[in-house]
Amino acid sequence: MNGYERIMDALAFKSTFPPPKMLHNFIIAAEYAGHTMREYRDDPRVIADTHIKFAREFRMDGILLDIDTCLEADAIGVKV
Repeated sequence: MNGYERIMDALAFKSTFPPPKMLHNFIIAAEYAGHTMREYRDDPRVIADTHIKFAREFRMDGILLDIDTCLEADAIGVKV
């Protein structure tokens, strides 16, 4: 079973072993790739490369893309 199949089974409430691995890890992934948070937030190529590198290195089943938690707050009008 590949990562896609594990994720789809989990979303369908089917039992999977091992469970799919997908982390909320944007800060750790940026640090692991050698980027500051400013570099990470300001360049979409850095964002993509950061998550792809981390997912491949640690054999993730999927990528949970989160650029910065403050972006969601800003999107709904909260001053950040």
